[in-house]
Amino acid sequence: MSEWLCIDVGFTNTRIAVQRYGSFGPVTRVRTINAWADRRSSGDQRRDLWLVWLTEQLQPLLERQGEIAQIGICLPGPVGSDGVISEANSLWGEAGDPLMPRQLAERLGRPVTVLNDLVATSICHGTDPAMAGAETVLVLSVGSGIGMKLYDCQAERVVLGRDGLNGEIGFSVVDDGPDAEETSD
Repeated sequence: MSEWLCIDVGFTNTRIAVQRYGSFGPVTRVRTINAWADRRSSGDQRRDLWLVWLTEQLQPLLERQGEIAQIGICLPGPVGSDGVISEANSLWGEAGDPLMPRQLAERLGRPVTVLNDLVATSICHGTDPAMAGAETVLVLSVGSGIGMKLYDCQAERVVLGRDGLNGEIGFSVVDDGPDAEETSD
């Protein structure tokens, strides 16, 4: 039997569930680590901290449920069509190089598929029977960030540019001053 461990990483919360025969088991919700807490750390250090945290969250589940054959991770920010997580990411900032799915697979001991969270969401909604007859489905997310993806129902695919990064409108600096959190406007 082949099960998927599905992880939806958000800037604030992370949801974890096992998918078996197309149905999800109970969803565990945990607070996503704030890798930005120590602003003096480099992007590489914050990414490493996030990776250690993710491994700690998943390892007990992977040990208990040996039938998990695949891991699917979706997260906010730029993820290429090949699953490569951009070196610039809202979860850890600017790292020296991108994070490859193979690096996650080596750490977690299972094959890993990585998608942008809105790509995953647009596939879900674009293939929903309730959308039968629709030409396109636009998914807009306004949360910790802002993002958008478009699903072409006729072609049965997410509309992506060559690099898979279109629709990334949420990684925009509005105010990076030292008192940005305390502005009155």
